[in-house]
Amino acid sequence: MNTPNSSLILTSSCRKRIGRQIVNLPETNSTNTWLLENITQYTPEGLTVVAQRQLAGRGTHGNIWEAGKKRHLFCSIALKPTLAPAYLPTLSLIISVGIHRALTMLGVPTATLKWPNDLLVNGKKICGILCEARQYDEVRWVAVGFGLNIQGNSSQFSAEIAQKTTTLEEATGHQFKIHEVLDVSLSALDETYEELIKYNHKHVLKEWTEKSCTLGRKVIITSNPHKPDIQSVIYGTATGIDEYGGLVLQLDNNEKTIIYSGTLRYL
Repeated sequence: MNTPNSSLILTSSCRKRIGRQIVNLPETNSTNTWLLENITQYTPEGLTVVAQRQLAGRGTHGNIWEAGKKRHLFCSIALKPTLAPAYLPTLSLIISVGIHRALTMLGVPTATLKWPNDLLVNGKKICGILCEARQYDEVRWVAVGFGLNIQGNSSQFSAEIAQKTTTLEEATGHQFKIHEVLDVSLSALDETYEELIKYNHKHVLKEWTEKSCTLGRKVIITSNPHKPDIQSVIYGTATGIDEYGGLVLQLDNNEKTIIYSGTLRYL
């Protein structure tokens, strides 16, 4: 199952799906892109791709994921969720719950969840998530990618994002090895994904609401942030999420609306 410039690592059989098999890449543009381009070669759900260096990581809405100058965790997981298409937006929320559990186990009790796909520590971003779906021979695969800042401090990033970014080392004062963070993260994600399968997405979303730093706050959401000609902006107070993963906003006129996509900032 090896591909050029990659190595396959067999890992803990204690996991049911996620992280039982790992492809390790010395370097790639994007772990999500690599996984989607090669996914038909790998049949097991839960196959995980890890890159030691990522050159062109992506965030939502075409944003660029800045890799930093130290070593961090760049990872993508191949999943075949049985969620109906309308419920797919909940997957990034579910994955963020799993990473939150991992951060807690790694000694970060103050991590919070920002809708729709970020994890923060002391108000600064430590992890971002990107889910991308593709259809192959009547099978819907989802590449679940996440970037977790591990080593060094925020000064390694560009001035544009240094003030709103943090790392695991900065948050805990402890130096972590990539493989130990990967192991804890995959085990926590495997556990969370099994809960999704055994129960339903609402079971896991309840935990998301408990760990959220978005609910109860005044926010501004911009749709199509990189297209000024069709951009729209909405203000409101975040009061909850619906069963499809949309953010429920109470507007100034007391009407409610639900937003399913956009760039969120706090007011």
